[in-house]
Amino acid sequence: MPTIPVELLPVFFVIAMLHSSVGLAGGTTYTAVLALIGTPLAIIPFFAMGLNVLVASMASATFALHQYVHRQLVLACLLGSIPMVILGAQVQLPAFWFYAVLVLMLAVGMLRLAFNPLENNTLRPLTPPTLLMVVGLSAILGFVSGSVGIGGGICLVPLLIFLRLASTKAAAATGALFILCNSGVGLLTKLLTVDPNSSAALNSFASLAGVVIVGGLLGAWLGAKQWQATLLQRVLASVMGVALVLLLVKMGSLP
Repeated sequence: MPTIPVELLPVFFVIAMLHSSVGLAGGTTYTAVLALIGTPLAIIPFFAMGLNVLVASMASATFALHQYVHRQLVLACLLGSIPMVILGAQVQLPAFWFYAVLVLMLAVGMLRLAFNPLENNTLRPLTPPTLLMVVGLSAILGFVSGSVGIGGGICLVPLLIFLRLASTKAAAATGALFILCNSGVGLLTKLLTVDPNSSAALNSFASLAGVVIVGGLLGAWLGAKQWQATLLQRVLASVMGVALVLLLVKMGSLP
């Protein structure tokens, strides 16, 4: 069971801080870093989902306290995603497809941060057909979340804004709860269904959890204060861009 090098702890701190500052949990970037340092693919979701739960819990609580949560929209998202997360968490993707999905998620996240979607004040009503569409989209993201070990919020939030189903803050609140529930259910499913030897990965989780909690709290504070919010987004987009390039290089060297 590989351990996380001590020199990488500041990297996870910065990832958590930057993601939390813009209402995300960081699962996609955690997964990319773990893949790049050679962590076995079967073990990566334990780390990514666990760290997601920690950071998304803080974001969800913040949004709930400020009453940004749209219950009907959240329920539709979770109705579609949770069953598929359970299914996806039991699937071990081949290395090429694992990296391919991860590269796609990083690209979406990078573009979202580099070209932040504008607020749209003309929202569509949440009719039954619209909610059914949300359930379907969430099911796709749920399967991806479970199989790769990410939360899916990086794709859900811009989709909700683009489709005019939620304001920016309501979409972020929905995304935080989506990440929290998907990661929590996915992690539990992994613990109950995979080879018990893989659960030994949790022995190396404590140090990462500590730095991610501190980074997430600092990032949430920076985001709440709107301290150079645009700069934080650009820096995070750059970090994700570097990870994207390195992953593409690694994909090219796969057997």
